[in-house]
Amino acid sequence: PADQTTNQHHPLPCTTHHHSLASRLTMGTCASKSATAGSAEFARSAGTPPFVKNMSADAKLSTTESLIWPKTNAATATACSAGDGAPSTSSGESSRPSTRPESPRRSHEPSRPSTRPDTPGRATASSTGPSAAPIMSTTDAAADDEDARDEDEKPAPLPSPVARTHGRAPSTPPLSARRRQPSVSGIPSGASPPLGVTLEVLQELRDAARAMESKPGPTQLTPGLGSRHTPRAAGEPLSTEDVCHEIVLDRTRAQKGALLAQLPSARVGVATVYVSHAWRCAFDELVSTLEEHHASLSSDTDHPAIYWLDIVCVGQWSDALDHRQFEWWTSSFASAIKQIGRTVLVLSPKGGGFAAMTRAWCLFEINAAVAAGVDLRAAVPPEHAEALEQALVDDFDGVRRALDAVSLRRAHASSQADLDAIMSAVQATCGMHEFETRVIAVLREWLAAALRSALASRPENTELRAHLVALLKAGGGKAWRTEAEGLLREELEAHEQRLGVENMENLGVMKRLGALLAEQGKLDEAEALCRRALHGHETVLGADDPSTLGLVSSLGGLLSEQGRLGEAEPLYRRALEGRERQHGAEHTDTLIVASNLGMLLWDMSKLDEAELLLRRALHGFEHQLGVTHASTLTSTNNLGMLLWDRGERADAEPLLRRALEGRETELGMSHPNTLATVGNVGMLLKDLGRLDEAEPLLRRALHGHEHQLGAEHADTLTSVVNLGILLWDMGKLEEAEPLLRRALRGSEQQLGADHLETLALAGTLSAVLQARGALGEAEALLRRELDGKLRQLSAEDPSTLASVSDLGMLLWARGDIDGATPLLRRALDARERRLGREHPDTLASAGHLGSLLKSTGKQL
Repeated sequence: PADQTTNQHHPLPCTTHHHSLASRLTMGTCASKSATAGSAEFARSAGTPPFVKNMSADAKLSTTESLIWPKTNAATATACSAGDGAPSTSSGESSRPSTRPESPRRSHEPSRPSTRPDTPGRATASSTGPSAAPIMSTTDAAADDEDARDEDEKPAPLPSPVARTHGRAPSTPPLSARRRQPSVSGIPSGASPPLGVTLEVLQELRDAARAMESKPGPTQLTPGLGSRHTPRAAGEPLSTEDVCHEIVLDRTRAQKGALLAQLPSARVGVATVYVSHAWRCAFDELVSTLEEHHASLSSDTDHPAIYWLDIVCVGQWSDALDHRQFEWWTSSFASAIKQIGRTVLVLSPKGGGFAAMTRAWCLFEINAAVAAGVDLRAAVPPEHAEALEQALVDDFDGVRRALDAVSLRRAHASSQADLDAIMSAVQATCGMHEFETRVIAVLREWLAAALRSALASRPENTELRAHLVALLKAGGGKAWRTEAEGLLREELEAHEQRLGVENMENLGVMKRLGALLAEQGKLDEAEALCRRALHGHETVLGADDPSTLGLVSSLGGLLSEQGRLGEAEPLYRRALEGRERQHGAEHTDTLIVASNLGMLLWDMSKLDEAELLLRRALHGFEHQLGVTHASTLTSTNNLGMLLWDRGERADAEPLLRRALEGRETELGMSHPNTLATVGNVGMLLKDLGRLDEAEPLLRRALHGHEHQLGAEHADTLTSVVNLGILLWDMGKLEEAEPLLRRALRGSEQQLGADHLETLALAGTLSAVLQARGALGEAEALLRRELDGKLRQLSAEDPSTLASVSDLGMLLWARGDIDGATPLLRRALDARERRLGREHPDTLASAGHLGSLLKSTGKQL
């Protein structure tokens, strides 16, 4: 017998299992309402009771001036974001999509903390304080222009103590100014650690470079070595590349080996510090940075730091690097970084930004250091310390944009072969998303240290404090958010004492603190601050001011997050009416509120009006922004998901396919949002019974999430669940079982053994085990599921009753009639009370119990 309430597609002998988890754990989030940092109008839904509503949709759209900031995800989170500041009185809100990857998971909790761990491998920034020049946005065009003048090259091959003594034949011409290694691997193995040089060697090279500054550089570089298109002018400081061309190659011309091999033993030792830098930057600044941090980089006064610097430690005459094997990129290089044990990233200002941030090799070295778990610090030449501090006050947005632009996809290397090899190595190991997450985390740590140092010297500077708070919030880690909360509380208290409660500057701090508290799940306190801020805005600016309406919408989002949907609805309606009066029905700000209200009404099961609003939003975005804009694609996906939820699968499919095609074109095949939509289409096809078409899509979603986010990420585990359930439906139980076991383990680790999603996975695995005949383990899992629900939900919750019925059916299948009968009767009685005698669920329970009693010769 099959329980008609459980949407069971393939009932097992005398047992069923509710299948709603299969759909509920798919696709982009509807219950997670997130937005771009600094946004104003977006909502967070409490979702629905577990296992009731099966569908979900993308994150809600958003605008500026938010009380409730997004729960950021490092997959796409920007390096930092400026705070709201005092509320704006303009209506120039922009329509931007959520920066949070659209998780293929529908959360049912009012406030679910992110299951993603803090940014992995975060390295410690220099504690001695930052230093740098003013920074402007780093664009690809600017980077290309810099490359046209002086490309920096960056493998950092690590020499073997044996190989360094063998030079090339004198007839071998130098091939490149890149760091070269004298053997194919260039990496010592076993007990042969990489060798480095003392600081004095680098200081002597700097002195030689200073002596050459007054003369112009050579008009013709050594054949094959040149990457500069113009010679160095007289008076221009020598870059690291110039030092290689004009000093190192000259000194090693006879031996054709590494400069290190010619040094006395007192100047050479086992390397303890790996130096990551950009070749295009001034060599003088590189050395001064190491000088400033030399004491802290040394293990003690008797054991000073020994530096691994490419131009000294690797022979610049060999072409062996062109023949590195793939293993070198994926394993040997990282092993050598770990052997050295400490890495310094020199962030020299260049071309309006930091050169290292645009170079593929520097980014690869950062990732290798983080992956190896070594001490990694970013440092800026002391010559630029004062300028950086001032830039953090005057041009923080420029600093932010420079960090935002960091991406291996946009990075440069003068050797295309090196760039291709780096990209391949990243894809084969951690994946592009994890790579960029690690790199941005290191740069955020450095910038946070810079802001702390600047704020320590200028404690009254409110702009610095706001910038630091914004960065700490964007970082996403618990410690950073706690630090940000403390800073905002201090600022709020000081403002209230000095300016009064209803001062606009004070109201701006309330908004930022409320947003942060909401992100941390402190919803009651966040609501109180939001209401205070809203009252202040209404008093000072009026009820229809854009900033006031932004807070109205934010309060609606907070209430929605707490499951108070009925209280949130009038707030969203007020915000929508206000936007319509201000901007008109077709303005993007109005459309954003319409979309958010539609999503809320969907959660309230007011599907007719929800559909009208989502269609209105989609039509408006198409007209205002174009069919390929991110907000349009999000609206396309949302409407498709709603139609699916309404059972209109044929109408939903073309919308979801259009969203998928648009995201593949605009975001790329492996972007997390694209992969979420791949999963959406796959699960829709499954519901349509087109299982063979669904399988390759769900396999693609799983493979992509594993590659981009890692095997244990929540979105990856959701893809594991979806594929496992599809394979179950296809009768491929041997493949389905290990996938569902993996998903259950992951959910236990990330959410806890008693989380409702974990319990649902236990029930799903139980159903597969029943199909495979493992009834003993299946029963244990079902009892675990039921016991957990009874601790968290009411005894007559629909989800609890489904588990009661499932366990009764399983006991019947095992021949335990005495155990099955009271469970099936309990499910029937509760459904009659809760749903009525004629409800389909009640009738299904009656059928189950009747069949059981008939088999024993008894009557219902």
